[in-house]
Amino acid sequence: MNKLLPIAIIAAVVIGFLGWVLPSQKITWGGTTADDWNIGGNLTVTGTSSLTGAAAFAGEVQVPSLIQGGSVTAINATSSTLTSAQICDSSILTWTTTGSDQGTTTLPSETDLITDCLDTIGDTKTILFRNIASAASTTFLVAGTDIVLLMPEATGADVVIEGQNNALITFARQAASTTVATVIELVDAD
Repeated sequence: MNKLLPIAIIAAVVIGFLGWVLPSQKITWGGTTADDWNIGGNLTVTGTSSLTGAAAFAGEVQVPSLIQGGSVTAINATSSTLTSAQICDSSILTWTTTGSDQGTTTLPSETDLITDCLDTIGDTKTILFRNIASAASTTFLVAGTDIVLLMPEATGADVVIEGQNNALITFARQAASTTVATVIELVDAD
């Protein structure tokens, strides 16, 4: 019994020392929330996970299967100016004229797009613009303030989207004060 007493005293001192040295913060895993998590090394998340709010990643991010989403925004007007929210939050814009077969759609300004979603040089946003009005209708796309409007170098290329046709519009921030919108009209292939 006397031989166990020194071991018990040493164990008590070591446990007391560790309790004083180790942080008093309780660490729990699973189902927790915290204002800030800093993880050194690798983090693997399995199962269904979601991020709410802004997420910033530095370096390479690998996503094996990415599905881009956004809403479908309908526009009924002869003349309209798209907002940056309509561009940044939508994947598809459907456009139809009201009372005329010809319309004009002005793209948002560079400043608004930079404020809303193209805040970093190199950012891009692509939308599908669908002219769902009659085949006889057209909508003319107009560049917003400080937007450089580009189209393919091809015979007959223009920024007039014919009725029942679609266009891919890609907005790209190329420099601090240079944002371009590339318009490629698509026609039904069958």
